[in-house]
Amino acid sequence: MVEVQQSAPIGEDAPPLAAKAAEPDEVRAQAKAAARAFSGLMRPVRAMMPVAVALQVLAAAATIVPFIAMAELAKAFLADGQAEESRV
Repeated sequence: MVEVQQSAPIGEDAPPLAAKAAEPDEVRAQAKAAARAFSGLMRPVRAMMPVAVALQVLAAAATIVPFIAMAELAKAFLADGQAEESRV
């Protein structure tokens, strides 16, 4: 039989998961601290975010182009009569 050991909490004074519910003021303070930390992490890349979003939009649009080309080729090949060389 395999014996499973339970891991210790990360911090020595870490409360158990089933401890009392946090006070609303504590939760609000923790949320503000987390927001400040995230803002600090994002500060170096914040200026480049709009450029990255624009490039991602262009890349997403470019993935549609082959499907449009295939649809146009299918229309040209399935049309009645001789296919025009300028369309193929």
